[in-house]
Amino acid sequence: MTLMSLTTRLLTLTAMLALVAAPTALAQGEPVPHRSLDMIGIARTYASENLPSDARMVLIGAIGNVEPAPGMMLTINTDSGTANAWAYIHYIPSQDRFVSVAVVDVPPFGPQIFETEPPTEIPASLVDSLRLADPFAGSGAMATRLMLDVDYLDFREKYPSVRADIVSYSDPTSRDSVVLPPAFPLDAPLWSVRFLGGGDSALICWVSGSTGESYCVRGAAAAIEDESQRGDATVIPNPATGSATVILPPGLDDESDVALYDATGRRVAAARRIERAGDAWQATVDVSELPAGTYYVAAEGARALARIVVAR
Repeated sequence: MTLMSLTTRLLTLTAMLALVAAPTALAQGEPVPHRSLDMIGIARTYASENLPSDARMVLIGAIGNVEPAPGMMLTINTDSGTANAWAYIHYIPSQDRFVSVAVVDVPPFGPQIFETEPPTEIPASLVDSLRLADPFAGSGAMATRLMLDVDYLDFREKYPSVRADIVSYSDPTSRDSVVLPPAFPLDAPLWSVRFLGGGDSALICWVSGSTGESYCVRGAAAAIEDESQRGDATVIPNPATGSATVILPPGLDDESDVALYDATGRRVAAARRIERAGDAWQATVDVSELPAGTYYVAAEGARALARIVVAR
């Protein structure tokens, strides 16, 4: 989130949109934070009674820092693995469509269920039933493991007021296989936890549902995974082996600080030169000395522009 076109697509949480249409009395309640599997039985029962028999749960997720109705704020606590609204996305093969079943616990009404069509695209690969028996499939187990990750703890200490915007659990997508280290287990569903702050206060962490292994990226590398934050830059060639040309988006010129960052958010190279190309500007970056892998072009130290793969 997801996974969702990895941020917007990756986590298509329709809980927010569903709650907007909720009864006024419900919106005045205070949702009770709970973990992802606490309401799984309710979601499954609803799906079995109201969705076609071939419906399969393919993604679980939550969104935070959103106020869908006056007096009701959706939040995520990644230290405990709780959120006050979870959405259970189902794929229906017979209709070739996705449906979101959102569950919110609001006293004194109890668990409330909302069904909506996902408003954004779900990766086409997410059509198999989600595996939920793995040791770290629950958000509580995921949070326990994440609290042992040095990069996550460092981020939380440095930015205690920044809260997660998106959390999702689904099978890996093709983008995950590009971003994650080669040895990271991709044979089981993954948790994706995203803090989409600006600059260095952006963080994305993945946790394997089977092994609990975690991996976090920060700064420019994290920001680029949020497509709403990405600049429209073009990298030629990509993959690259020696040097690459970055066609810069409007607003950037030869006074801009354009540089390359690795997956940890570390600045590894500055643009060798920036020159005019017709009505636009282009930057040349030298990748000949960099190890093979995925890097990120960013401007002014924070604005993500594009991903570049270095091949050897």
